[in-house]
Amino acid sequence: MELLQLAAVAGSLGLTLFVNILVGVGIGRFVDVQFGTTPFGLLFFSLLGSVTGFWALYKKVAKPDKQSKE
Repeated sequence: MELLQLAAVAGSLGLTLFVNILVGVGIGRFVDVQFGTTPFGLLFFSLLGSVTGFWALYKKVAKPDKQSKE
């Protein structure tokens, strides 16, 4: 049972990071097409998506750590 829970958590973390980066790339492409800023919109928003994705991962991983200390 623990192995299945670990796989579910790992899948959730991977999906969180993937979705954040994908949304950043999508917004970046949209900005580039609308404003003709190729490739700067894509670069900026994909980096922003990566940062927010890793921040979300950090918050998900650090939350159980806080509960275990209490």
